Amino acid sequence: MDARIWMFLFGLLFTTGFANAAGIYRWTDDKGVVHFTDSPPAAGDAPILDSDAYSPARKPGIRSGEKALHRQALAREAQARKAKAAANQTWLKAREKRAAECRSTDRALDRLRRSSSEIRDQEQRLLKRRRALRCMGPR
Repeated sequence: MDARIWMFLFGLLFTTGFANAAGIYRWTDDKGVVHFTDSPPAAGDAPILDSDAYSPARKPGIRSGEKALHRQALAREAQARKAKAAANQTWLKAREKRAAECRSTDRALDRLRRSSSEIRDQEQRLLKRRRALRCMGPR
């Protein structure tokens, strides 16, 4: 590019920075009409406003009422998450308790089956012995 074009672009960039740095004045005239200008009024007693606060190019934000609604919605969501987590925790504890009870029941059944088997074996040995002894009477 030509050096003149670069100089023009640099000058344009430089001057727009100063234009943005100018303050905005708010003043009221004798008739009570409010004016906003980038140059101070003749009286010179107008305050300089924060130009960023009144810029039309400002990103759209959430209004205070919407912020309150948004905060309430976030609070409800957080409460729902906590309730769901508590319900999940309760469900997990109940599942663990059922699993422990099932394991305990299975162990008791195994003991009972072993003891029943042992009782049957002992009964068979005693009946065999009784036959060998040729015991008389009922049995």
